Amino acid sequence: MRALGTTVAVVAVCAVAGCGSATEPTTANPPPRYASPSPSDPLLAQARRHSTVRLTVTLDVSWRPEDGLTEAELGRQRTAIADAQDTLLAQLSPYRYRLVERYRSRPTLVLDADEPATAHLLTSALVASVTATP
Repeated sequence: MRALGTTVAVVAVCAVAGCGSATEPTTANPPPRYASPSPSDPLLAQARRHSTVRLTVTLDVSWRPEDGLTEAELGRQRTAIADAQDTLLAQLSPYRYRLVERYRSRPTLVLDADEPATAHLLTSALVASVTATP
C-alpha cells in the first residue's frame, strides 16, 4: 500500500512540475517499442537487397504547425525536435547510415540506412513511423 501512495505522489508531482511526457525523450536509450521487427519486413528486405534503403523517419514528438505558435512555443517545439533528432542519431552511431535531410520545423529525418540501422529504427521508442522514400 505504501508503494501505491508513493507512485500516486510521484505522478502528482510530475503533473504539477511538468516531468517528461510520452512524447518527450527522457533517456538517451529508451526501451524499444517492439521486441524485434520481422525478418520479412519490406524495409529490412529492401535494405538487405540494396545494402541501404532511403527512409523517412517521423519522430514521436508532439508537433503543431508553426504558423499558429507564439515565439516561445516555436522555440520550445524546435528544441524538442532537435533534441529527439540528436538522441536518435546518437543511438544510430553503431550502425551504417547517412543523414540525407534534417528538418528544423517538423520531427522528421531522411536517412539512407543499412539493415541493422533500419531494424533499430523500426524498434525505437523515439520513432513514430518509418517509410521508404523514393
